[in-house]
Amino acid sequence: MESIHRLKSTHHWFPWPEGLGPGEFFTLNMIIHAQHLNPEGLKSSEIGNHFHMSRPAVSQMLSSLEKKGFIERTICPEDRRVIYVRLKPEAKLRFEAYGKEVMKRVDDVFDQLSEEEVQQMIALSDHLYSSLLRIREKYESQSWKPNCNHTKEGPHIS
Repeated sequence: MESIHRLKSTHHWFPWPEGLGPGEFFTLNMIIHAQHLNPEGLKSSEIGNHFHMSRPAVSQMLSSLEKKGFIERTICPEDRRVIYVRLKPEAKLRFEAYGKEVMKRVDDVFDQLSEEEVQQMIALSDHLYSSLLRIREKYESQSWKPNCNHTKEGPHIS
């Protein structure tokens, strides 16, 4: 477990372009792909659903992206509760350049590994993903809900 925490702590070593955080970067990526299917853009609620974020958290992140000049928000004329998010045309080139930079950084990491280590990592990642799917199915089929009870002895899940 310590090894995983060490890996997680390294994400600050490689700052994201223009102060973008990983969540903002992946949100922009999602918006670009959605605009190919729907020129109006992506509903802000879809972003929240996809990333399991609350409405205030989505709104805060979108405000940050708007202030940085990446997105614009429009209200749906048919249903004023719906807000569409689009990448600004001039921001698309900036974002694509950042995507190339991120991929370059990923390549730099993989260049430090041998071909055998890369294959081992892929196999382990596939195995972990399959295991997580099985566990998810197990708990979904049992309609399992955690019940966290905190006592003087410490927290436990029953």
